Amino acid sequence: MVPGPGGFPTHGLHVVADERLLVPPFSLAVGQVRNMDLADAEGRIVGDVANVIADPAGRMVAVTVAMGSALGIGAKEYVLPLGYVRHDGGRLMTILTAAQIEKLPVLND
Repeated sequence: MVPGPGGFPTHGLHVVADERLLVPPFSLAVGQVRNMDLADAEGRIVGDVANVIADPAGRMVAVTVAMGSALGIGAKEYVLPLGYVRHDGGRLMTILTAAQIEKLPVLND
């Protein structure tokens, strides 16, 4: 099931500021995950990770994917739950398409 705009609660989520903390599913530090490419299931780069997101209890639950601009200007940050992301070598991959990601909630929209 692909989360829709209302399918992932975004209330109370916040950006993880400490770049040294480990993102559990990847065993990588927050600072290593930021700016990583995000590829779809076919290996096409669809965006890059802008931030790691935690819930009110401090659990890392999502990343934001910057999409919509080649230079980052005007790009939107879509909130992608970690359950849809895996680490594959030097990049992150998702089972979602770019069109599906663009239907996810936008951070601070």
